[in-house]
Amino acid sequence: MTTVNACQRKSCGIQARHRSHISLRQSSRVVTGQAPAHGQHSAIHAVKAERESEAGHISSCSSGGSSDSSCRITSSSTMSSSSSSSSSSSRFDSAGQLGRRALLSSFCLSLCTATQATYAASVPSVAPAPGGSLAATLNKALPFPLFPVSPPEPIGFPRKQLDTRFAVLLMRSSYDAVDALDFIPRQQFEAKFWKLRQSELEGYNYLYSPIKMRAGDLSDPLYFDFISFSQYATISREMGRPARVFEEYYELCGPAVGDDEPCESGQKVVMRPPQYADDAQLPTYFFQKTGDLMYDGLLNGFRGEEFGGPPPAPAGASIQQLAAGVQQLLSIMVDKGYALKAEVKGVTSSGSSSRGGGSFSVSIQGSCNLWGVNALAARQSLVVNVHDAMVIDAYLRASGRQAGYELRLTEAGLEEDWVVA
Repeated sequence: MTTVNACQRKSCGIQARHRSHISLRQSSRVVTGQAPAHGQHSAIHAVKAERESEAGHISSCSSGGSSDSSCRITSSSTMSSSSSSSSSSSRFDSAGQLGRRALLSSFCLSLCTATQATYAASVPSVAPAPGGSLAATLNKALPFPLFPVSPPEPIGFPRKQLDTRFAVLLMRSSYDAVDALDFIPRQQFEAKFWKLRQSELEGYNYLYSPIKMRAGDLSDPLYFDFISFSQYATISREMGRPARVFEEYYELCGPAVGDDEPCESGQKVVMRPPQYADDAQLPTYFFQKTGDLMYDGLLNGFRGEEFGGPPPAPAGASIQQLAAGVQQLLSIMVDKGYALKAEVKGVTSSGSSSRGGGSFSVSIQGSCNLWGVNALAARQSLVVNVHDAMVIDAYLRASGRQAGYELRLTEAGLEEDWVVA
């Protein structure tokens, strides 16, 4: 008796997951990722039934919709033990065909399982767990996600125009942090960045149609939201497969080689600095390095523009003093177009720290990165472009304090809960 058992739908995780929604509670709303449509499974059942009927016999296929249902495919050689010897050859051929078809069917079911795993792994998450899933492995191996997550809804209200130099400070600080960490050659990162934003551009334009963004104009919040998202999506993808040693093109001109001398160029070997050697900590290194560069620009000026950022708080400053410095930073960022409104609230002393520890909350309304933060969270990005949080963290560290925060997404902005020690 030749019998090939297809795996149960319960163990494959197809039937149960098909009817479920994968969701993440995010403050005042729920962001959901849909599993594949029911029609796809109907097509799979139709193809399987056709194959089984061609084989000559379907013995115990139940289709009552139960997650415990299973299907046993029995070849025609099991129908009668008294069949004539003249039909043994045809029975053998049928069994061989069933074996091949069962192998293909098993492959299809495995692919469906991989598809479901990919969708499950693409659930929005602001602080994603370390990789290791099949989906993470597939997405790291491919230039773009195998099953892209649907983008979040477009921002439905007007946002402020950004100060161009301030916008450049945010973008440039992120780029310089990547260059300082040395986990990818500079030219390779630029090429990957260009390819990713080109692949995302059509969908983004369609999302906001008929409104048109001013491509290349960083003062346009629509364009800044898109280009900052693309930058961080590229950083996250390449951070998942970092290099330690690589060759990088360089070019030296001007005072570096002498004003009257021609430019010097070539390839050089670059090794990642030892303080950034831990691959698992690259997102943390990047968060802190980017924050330090942005805070330095707000404090000491950037490309000829002074922002008037607050200096670090004195040693032993109270939580109220620290919160006042944070509010000053946020007010500067709002003035330069980062958000419609940003405020510190709920300042509370812990009473357990001799250095004035405590907690506070930050509310950001209508930020220029709102769509991008949601999109990166939906993709479980290793890094998220919450520029204000990076600046706040840098200010607190410059003041000699340790801090952590929790980010929540709302329809109109971001909410951050900070704890300072």
